[in-house]
Amino acid sequence: MPARARASLIGAGVGAALLVLTWFAAFETGFGEHADRAVLHGFVGLQRLNLNGLANLIAEICDPKPFAVLGALLIVVALIRGRPRVALAVAAILLCANEMTELIKPLVSTPRLLPGDPIPERSWPSGHATAAMSLALCAILVAPRRRRPIVAVIGAAFAVAVSYAFLTLAWHYPSDVVGGFLVAGTWALSVVAVLFWTE
Repeated sequence: MPARARASLIGAGVGAALLVLTWFAAFETGFGEHADRAVLHGFVGLQRLNLNGLANLIAEICDPKPFAVLGALLIVVALIRGRPRVALAVAAILLCANEMTELIKPLVSTPRLLPGDPIPERSWPSGHATAAMSLALCAILVAPRRRRPIVAVIGAAFAVAVSYAFLTLAWHYPSDVVGGFLVAGTWALSVVAVLFWTE
Protein backbone atom coordinates (compact mmCIF):
# COMPACT_ATOMS: atom_id res chain seq x y z
CA MET A 1 0.00 0.00 0.00
CA PRO A 2 1.40 3.45 -0.92
CA ALA A 3 2.63 5.57 1.98
CA ARG A 4 0.06 8.31 1.32
CA ALA A 5 -2.78 5.81 1.35
CA ARG A 6 -1.48 4.31 4.60
CA ALA A 7 -1.18 7.76 6.21
CA SER A 8 -4.74 8.62 5.16
CA LEU A 9 -6.06 5.36 6.61
CA ILE A 10 -4.24 6.01 9.88
CA GLY A 11 -5.78 9.49 9.93
CA ALA A 12 -9.22 7.99 9.36
CA GLY A 13 -8.63 5.57 12.24
CA VAL A 14 -7.62 8.42 14.52
CA GLY A 15 -10.73 10.32 13.46
CA ALA A 16 -12.94 7.35 14.28
CA ALA A 17 -11.29 6.96 17.68
CA LEU A 18 -11.77 10.66 18.45
CA LEU A 19 -15.41 10.34 17.42
CA VAL A 20 -15.93 7.61 20.02
CA LEU A 21 -14.07 9.65 22.65
CA THR A 22 -16.19 12.72 21.89
CA TRP A 23 -19.38 10.70 22.33
CA PHE A 24 -18.10 9.19 25.58
CA ALA A 25 -17.07 12.56 27.02
CA ALA A 26 -20.36 14.24 26.07
CA PHE A 27 -22.72 11.49 27.23
CA GLU A 28 -20.89 9.44 29.86
CA THR A 29 -18.89 11.95 31.90
CA GLY A 30 -20.21 14.66 34.18
CA PHE A 31 -17.41 17.03 33.20
CA GLY A 32 -18.16 16.63 29.49
CA GLU A 33 -21.90 17.14 29.96
CA HIS A 34 -21.32 20.24 32.09
CA ALA A 35 -18.81 21.72 29.62
CA ASP A 36 -21.20 21.04 26.71
CA ARG A 37 -24.05 22.90 28.45
CA ALA A 38 -21.83 25.78 29.60
CA VAL A 39 -20.39 26.42 26.12
CA LEU A 40 -23.84 26.18 24.53
CA HIS A 41 -25.27 28.73 26.96
CA GLY A 42 -22.39 31.05 26.07
CA PHE A 43 -23.37 30.86 22.39
CA VAL A 44 -27.06 31.28 23.16
CA GLY A 45 -26.15 34.48 25.00
CA LEU A 46 -25.15 35.94 21.62
CA GLN A 47 -28.86 36.11 20.77
CA ARG A 48 -28.90 39.36 22.74
CA LEU A 49 -26.97 40.92 19.86
CA ASN A 50 -30.00 40.38 17.55
CA LEU A 51 -28.03 38.20 15.15
CA ASN A 52 -30.72 35.54 14.76
CA GLY A 53 -31.65 36.60 11.23
CA LEU A 54 -28.04 36.41 10.05
CA ALA A 55 -27.45 33.18 12.00
CA ASN A 56 -30.49 31.54 10.36
CA LEU A 57 -29.30 32.62 6.92
CA ILE A 58 -25.83 31.15 7.47
CA ALA A 59 -27.03 27.94 9.12
CA GLU A 60 -29.54 27.22 6.37
CA ILE A 61 -26.74 27.04 3.79
CA CYS A 62 -26.32 23.44 4.95
CA ASP A 63 -30.01 22.51 4.79
CA PRO A 64 -30.62 19.60 2.37
CA LYS A 65 -31.44 21.58 -0.78
CA PRO A 66 -28.60 24.14 -0.65
CA PHE A 67 -26.23 21.35 0.42
CA ALA A 68 -27.24 19.25 -2.62
CA VAL A 69 -26.70 22.23 -4.94
CA LEU A 70 -23.26 23.01 -3.50
CA GLY A 71 -22.27 19.34 -3.61
CA ALA A 72 -23.39 19.02 -7.23
CA LEU A 73 -21.41 22.16 -8.08
CA LEU A 74 -18.24 20.62 -6.63
CA ILE A 75 -18.79 17.44 -8.66
CA VAL A 76 -19.33 19.47 -11.85
CA VAL A 77 -16.14 21.47 -11.22
CA ALA A 78 -14.16 18.25 -10.78
CA LEU A 79 -15.58 16.89 -14.05
CA ILE A 80 -14.84 20.14 -15.91
CA ARG A 81 -11.27 19.93 -14.65
CA GLY A 82 -11.04 16.42 -16.16
CA ARG A 83 -10.89 14.62 -12.80
CA PRO A 84 -13.67 12.01 -12.84
CA ARG A 85 -12.09 10.00 -10.00
CA VAL A 86 -12.12 13.09 -7.79
CA ALA A 87 -15.74 13.77 -8.79
CA LEU A 88 -16.63 10.22 -7.71
CA ALA A 89 -14.68 10.68 -4.46
CA VAL A 90 -16.54 13.92 -3.72
CA ALA A 91 -19.89 12.20 -4.28
CA ALA A 92 -18.83 9.32 -2.00
CA ILE A 93 -17.68 11.64 0.81
CA LEU A 94 -20.78 13.83 0.68
CA LEU A 95 -23.16 10.88 0.59
CA CYS A 96 -21.43 8.54 3.05
CA ALA A 97 -20.51 11.13 5.69
CA ASN A 98 -24.00 12.61 5.84
CA GLU A 99 -25.78 9.24 5.75
CA MET A 100 -23.48 7.98 8.51
CA THR A 101 -24.45 10.93 10.69
CA GLU A 102 -28.13 10.16 10.25
CA LEU A 103 -27.51 6.48 11.06
CA ILE A 104 -25.48 7.25 14.19
CA LYS A 105 -28.01 9.59 15.79
CA PRO A 106 -30.66 7.01 16.77
CA LEU A 107 -28.06 4.36 17.63
CA VAL A 108 -25.83 6.07 20.18
CA SER A 109 -27.12 9.47 21.24
CA THR A 110 -29.40 9.97 24.20
CA PRO A 111 -32.18 12.54 23.71
CA ARG A 112 -31.13 15.85 25.28
CA LEU A 113 -33.04 19.05 25.92
CA LEU A 114 -31.95 22.08 23.96
CA PRO A 115 -32.63 25.63 25.25
CA GLY A 116 -36.11 26.68 24.24
CA ASP A 117 -37.07 23.20 22.97
CA PRO A 118 -39.61 21.33 25.15
CA ILE A 119 -38.88 17.98 23.49
CA PRO A 120 -35.56 16.18 24.03
CA GLU A 121 -33.79 15.61 20.72
CA ARG A 122 -31.16 13.21 19.43
CA SER A 123 -28.71 15.75 18.10
CA TRP A 124 -25.33 13.98 18.14
CA PRO A 125 -23.57 14.24 15.74
CA SER A 126 -24.78 17.37 13.98
CA GLY A 127 -25.99 16.92 10.41
CA HIS A 128 -25.34 20.59 9.63
CA ALA A 129 -21.76 20.36 10.93
CA THR A 130 -21.19 17.16 8.93
CA ALA A 131 -22.55 18.84 5.81
CA ALA A 132 -20.45 22.00 6.27
CA MET A 133 -17.20 20.15 6.91
CA SER A 134 -17.73 17.59 4.15
CA LEU A 135 -18.32 20.44 1.67
CA ALA A 136 -15.18 22.21 2.89
CA LEU A 137 -13.03 19.08 2.59
CA CYS A 138 -14.42 18.23 -0.84
CA ALA A 139 -13.68 21.76 -2.04
CA ILE A 140 -10.04 21.20 -1.09
CA LEU A 141 -9.99 17.96 -3.11
CA VAL A 142 -11.46 19.68 -6.16
CA ALA A 143 -9.21 22.76 -6.02
CA PRO A 144 -5.96 22.96 -8.01
CA ARG A 145 -2.97 22.00 -5.89
CA ARG A 146 -1.54 25.56 -5.67
CA ARG A 147 -4.90 26.96 -4.57
CA ARG A 148 -5.60 24.36 -1.88
CA PRO A 149 -4.20 26.37 1.07
CA ILE A 150 -6.52 29.29 0.24
CA VAL A 151 -9.49 26.96 -0.29
CA ALA A 152 -8.69 25.23 3.02
CA VAL A 153 -8.80 28.55 4.90
CA ILE A 154 -12.07 29.56 3.21
CA GLY A 155 -13.56 26.10 3.82
CA ALA A 156 -12.59 26.14 7.49
CA ALA A 157 -14.10 29.61 7.90
CA PHE A 158 -17.29 28.39 6.19
CA ALA A 159 -17.62 25.32 8.45
CA VAL A 160 -16.95 27.38 11.59
CA ALA A 161 -19.41 30.10 10.53
CA VAL A 162 -22.20 27.57 9.93
CA SER A 163 -21.49 25.89 13.26
CA TYR A 164 -21.33 29.16 15.20
CA ALA A 165 -24.65 30.14 13.60
CA PHE A 166 -26.59 27.08 14.69
CA LEU A 167 -24.95 27.04 18.12
CA THR A 168 -26.17 30.60 18.59
CA LEU A 169 -29.65 29.43 17.55
CA ALA A 170 -29.38 26.53 20.06
CA TRP A 171 -29.97 23.84 17.42
CA HIS A 172 -27.08 21.71 18.72
CA TYR A 173 -24.60 21.22 21.53
CA PRO A 174 -20.89 21.90 20.87
CA SER A 175 -20.12 18.17 21.08
CA ASP A 176 -22.59 17.65 18.22
CA VAL A 177 -20.46 19.97 16.09
CA VAL A 178 -17.22 18.15 16.97
CA GLY A 179 -18.91 14.83 16.20
CA GLY A 180 -20.11 16.09 12.82
CA PHE A 181 -16.67 17.42 11.91
CA LEU A 182 -15.08 14.09 12.87
CA VAL A 183 -17.56 12.05 10.80
CA ALA A 184 -16.81 14.22 7.76
CA GLY A 185 -13.05 14.09 8.33
CA THR A 186 -13.01 10.33 8.85
CA TRP A 187 -14.94 9.68 5.64
CA ALA A 188 -12.84 12.16 3.66
CA LEU A 189 -9.60 10.50 4.78
CA SER A 190 -11.00 7.03 4.05
CA VAL A 191 -11.99 7.98 0.52
CA VAL A 192 -8.70 9.78 -0.10
CA ALA A 193 -6.88 6.61 1.02
CA VAL A 194 -8.76 4.69 -1.68
CA LEU A 195 -7.84 7.36 -4.25
CA PHE A 196 -4.15 7.08 -3.35
CA TRP A 197 -4.28 3.27 -3.28
CA THR A 198 -5.85 3.05 -6.75
CA GLU A 199 -3.55 5.54 -8.45
